[in-house]
Parts: sequence; structure tokens; C-alpha cells
Amino acid sequence: MMDVALAEVDGVGIDLGNQDGTMVAAGGADKSLHILHLPTGQQVTRNSHEKPIRAVRFVEVPNSNTHIVASGSWDKTVKLWDFRQQGPVASLTCDERVYSMDSKSLLLVIATAERRIHLVDLRNPTVFSQSLESPIKYQIKVVTAFPDGTGWATGSIEGRCGMNTVEKLGNNNTDFSFRCHRAPQDPKTRITQVYSINDIQFHPVQHGVFTTAGSDGAIYFWDRPSHSRLQTYPSIGNSVTTTRFNHDGTLFAYALGYDWSKGCAANKQEIETKLKLHRVTKKESTPKEI
Repeated sequence: MMDVALAEVDGVGIDLGNQDGTMVAAGGADKSLHILHLPTGQQVTRNSHEKPIRAVRFVEVPNSNTHIVASGSWDKTVKLWDFRQQGPVASLTCDERVYSMDSKSLLLVIATAERRIHLVDLRNPTVFSQSLESPIKYQIKVVTAFPDGTGWATGSIEGRCGMNTVEKLGNNNTDFSFRCHRAPQDPKTRITQVYSINDIQFHPVQHGVFTTAGSDGAIYFWDRPSHSRLQTYPSIGNSVTTTRFNHDGTLFAYALGYDWSKGCAANKQEIETKLKLHRVTKKESTPKEI
């Protein structure tokens, strides 16, 4: 793994590119959604929410001839935007504040406070197709849609990751949860230190392979069909706050910094914010035979 550059994003939510890679969407504590068109440098802003924006995603709405951006906010709403008009094309009211959001194929998955999850079928983006309680018992930190849109992954503050499909297939092997990002139990105190899962990402080519990254600074590569670990990278110091694969899964980018998992008192000046790149190996990206 090699150090590339320092990086710090002021916005609460950011999506680095639409399908053709020409646009960047960002939102933050200013309650506004910002779009940057990279080829021209043109910027567009919408005063979109009453409270800070937590997540933004480009979404694929069928029969739409333009780029649609979804923004999720602490005002308990998710709005879909066509930047050729002033107002949103759709507005959805969630049960609680939006904590995380992701979209792949025809699925938009939204995680809120109080462990609530909302699913949107983008063929009908004006209503929730399902609203349910998270299968994970503790606060949701991140949700990530499967690459084919058939399900989603959930990560919690308690170091537990869950996999769930939109349509139950009658196979107990498709929906499951497991523990990770935990230190070995202290034999004297019998206390096990658990860490928040800050991000989950699926390999863009090998869809059964995914990664988890946590506040312990560790990164794991997993094989979803066989429920097994492919590779472990132990703590590299600071918390891993966010991660991404490149388009073909040959590179894995991850950010180091402070994730506020221990409150404001633990945020110290010596904690560096860094962006690093890792070249993905065959071992990490090859699913095991079942």
C-alpha cells in the first residue's frame, strides 16, 4: 500500500462521478447540493434541504434522459434532482434522519437513525418499495447496494456486517450477518473491544468479493458466497473512514483520518488525514470455489 496524497473533504456527503465520469455531486452542512461538471468547470447549486445533507448518489432512473442525483438529509427526507429544473423531481419522507445511502442498478437503499432501512425501486422512485427494521441490532453506520441491485450490505457501530436480498430466495445462505473489526478478548477483564464499520464496498467485476473498513484501521477482503475471509490488513494507525475500488477493481483507494467514533475529545492534531492506494491482488479478488 502506498501513500498518494493528503485529502480532506468538508462536505458531509460526496459522490465522485456519474456513469460517464463527467460530474461530481457534493452536499454538506450548508444544506445545499452542489454539482460540478468536470469538462467545463460549470457549477450548479440547489438550496435543497432544511438540515445538513448526509449522503448524495447519482441514480439510474429508467426512461430518464438526464443525470439524476439523490440527496439524503438529517431533515428526514431524500430528494431526487434533475438539474434542468429548480425543484426536486421526487421527495421521500423517511422515518428518521438519513445516515447512509447507496444506489446500484434499480435499487436505492437508505439507512436512517433508529435502525430503519428504506428501499426504493427506481422504476417507481416516488414511493418506498419496502421499509423495514435493520437486521443488525445496533446503530447503522453504512449501507452499500449489491452491484446488481438485488440486495444490500449493512455495517454497524458494533463491528457487525449483514447481507440481505430484496427478494427472499428461500435460501438461508443469501441473508446472513457476521462479526468483524473486533480485538481479541482480554483474558483478564474478559472485555472485547469492538469497532465501527465505516465502509463496505463490492468489487466491480467479482461481485461476490467485498471489503469492510473500520475505526480500528483494519481492512478485510471477503467472499460473500462462501462466507469467508480472503485477506486481512491489520490496523494501519488511524481509522479508515471511506474506501472505493476503481472501475475494473485493480486499485483500491482508502482514506485515513478521525471518524469521531470516540467523540470530540479523542480528535487530536497529530491524527493525519491521508488518501492511499492499494493495488488489488489476485488472492484478494478471486472468490473461493464452493
